[in-house]
Amino acid sequence: MNLIPRALNSAKTCFQRIPTRSFTTQFALLQNQQKQTISSKLPDLQPLKFEKDLYATIRIHNRPYLITEGDKIILPFRLKNAEVGDVFNFDDVTTIGSRNFTYSDTPIDSSLYSIKATVIEKTKKPMYTKEITKRRQRHVRHVNVKHDLTVLRVSELKLS
Repeated sequence: MNLIPRALNSAKTCFQRIPTRSFTTQFALLQNQQKQTISSKLPDLQPLKFEKDLYATIRIHNRPYLITEGDKIILPFRLKNAEVGDVFNFDDVTTIGSRNFTYSDTPIDSSLYSIKATVIEKTKKPMYTKEITKRRQRHVRHVNVKHDLTVLRVSELKLS
């Protein structure tokens, strides 16, 4: 907001607030204009469409995974709402490529590709014993640990 003097008193200055458009709304307008121009200029992925073996880099919970069609993805956590047989569509893809061509962006527009994976297993790692200690203490505590895993199979990786 701009501050301009309204009246000058003896030793005091009073300011009147004049509302102006805030920086955040101007920034949001610029972002919307950029999104519209970007969506109208989709990249030409014609060379990749004729390639045989495609790969993609996807992010699941902000961890990158390099995948191809038919791969098994072992996630080091349990997906709570997923059941065995559920199909996922991935939309957080940073790279799509082949042996000869690569396209990368953060993230790539989801209308350009289709990546699907099926949950094939929800299991746990084998149990192992972990020793927990504190600094400068001789006491050692033994804890049995079994971490959760979710296994996905990439069933489809293709360009639109």
